[in-house]
Order: sequence, then C-alpha cells, then structure tokens
Amino acid sequence: MKTFVKKILNKDVRILLRRLFYYGQKYHCNVCDNNVKTMFDSGCPFSVLTELDVIGGEPIPSDVCPVCFSNSRTRLLFQYIRTETRIGSLPSPVSVLHIAPEYGIFSRLRTEKAVDYRAVDIDPRGYRDHIGGVMYCDVTAIGDSDESFDLIICSHVLEHIPDDRLAIGELYRVLKRGGTAILQVPISASLPSTVEDPWLSDPRERERRFGQHDHVRIYGADYTTRLQEGGFLVETFDPKSRWGEALVAELRLNPREKLFLGRK
Repeated sequence: MKTFVKKILNKDVRILLRRLFYYGQKYHCNVCDNNVKTMFDSGCPFSVLTELDVIGGEPIPSDVCPVCFSNSRTRLLFQYIRTETRIGSLPSPVSVLHIAPEYGIFSRLRTEKAVDYRAVDIDPRGYRDHIGGVMYCDVTAIGDSDESFDLIICSHVLEHIPDDRLAIGELYRVLKRGGTAILQVPISASLPSTVEDPWLSDPRERERRFGQHDHVRIYGADYTTRLQEGGFLVETFDPKSRWGEALVAELRLNPREKLFLGRK
C-alpha cells in the first residue's frame, strides 16, 4: 500500500497532506517551519545504548516531526547552520558538502541561492523515493580536490565506517581553510575510550554491541582526539550556553547534545 501511494503521490503532495493532517499548535519544527499537534518518538531500544549512556542514540519521546521527519539532532544541525555559519552573509556562494543528507536540511539548503550545495551518499539509490540528485561518494576516498568546501555536514556517519580515521582525513583534506565540518556521532557519556569492531559483519551482534545493525563502534571521550589526529582544530558547541535553555526547550533539542565542530 505504501509503495502504491508513493507512486501516485509525489513527495511534495505527501508533505502537504501531512502538514494538513498533523496541523496543530502543540509543537513547532524549525526545519520545515510547521506547527504540529504531535511528534513521534525516536531512538533505538537496545540496552547497550542505556548501559553506556549514549547521547544521540537514546530513546526520546515526542521527538520526530510528522511532516519532514526531522528529529532533535536535525533541528540542532539546522539551527546551527542558520544562525552560526556564513550562509547568506557572503557575496559569493558557500560551498557545502552534505553527507547522508537529512531530508529537511536538504530541502532547505538546495533552494538557497547563496549555497553551492552537494548531497552525497555511499548508496544514492536509497534516496530516490524522497530526495533527488544525491550523488555517489565514498567518504574514505572523496573525489574532490583539496580545500573544496566551506561547510561539511557529516552527522551520524562515521560510526558506520570501518576505517573512520581514513574518512576523517579525507574530510579534513577537502575542507577549505577557515571552513567548518560538523562531525556528529552518537557518543557515550561514560566511556573514556571508543569501543569498536570495524570488521564485525553480523547485524544482530552489531545491534547488541553498538546499538544499531550497521554501526561498528560507539565513540567515547577520545572522539575529539581522533578528530585532532586527522588534522582538525576541534570545538565543542554547547547550544544551551550559546542560545539559552529557553530556545533549546522551544526547539525540543536534546539538552545533553553538543555539536562537534572541526575547523581548518
């Protein structure tokens, strides 16, 4: 039934129908700019995420926008991009590389005249039903020349990649001097060091050990060290300190989540 509906109704029509059906004044999504009466729960049910206190993987009630499906981490990303980056403030377009693009952010940035925007993924075919124009990219072997992008958005990607250090090095290479890479990962608040098994192939064992069938690690407090070893100057951005607790609550952000930023 879902496949049939997708065939007869394009993405824009489906979004319009969801906007009408879920309209209300209880919540607001800053990504799609809609007021809605409900939000969906998010998170994975695996016990390791609770045991290791993983920020970015824990269950969060009333978290996902029913219109654009943005969750708290997507709202955090978009708010940061909108208020803290140079997009819209420079006379020439800002070059953006968006890896594994979130639909809500994709739909906003691709229409910005001041943005030279490219969305990429290791499996572009997975986006055909809801995002057009995603290009192939292996983050461990990015085809672009050195210092190609002003802004890189790489959220919840590195935990999927066996050789994450190679990927980090590539992201650093293609980032322009003075540029910013947003490098979000689910991260344990209790682990001093990352736990990983990069070549583990059993999906069920990955779920048990890392909280998702396609994850190969859970990052610990040494995550920033990995980024620094890849060349980045690392900054941790705290939304509560910068924007205040009232805005964090209004946007329904995860109050424990901070942004990991790589500078060059």
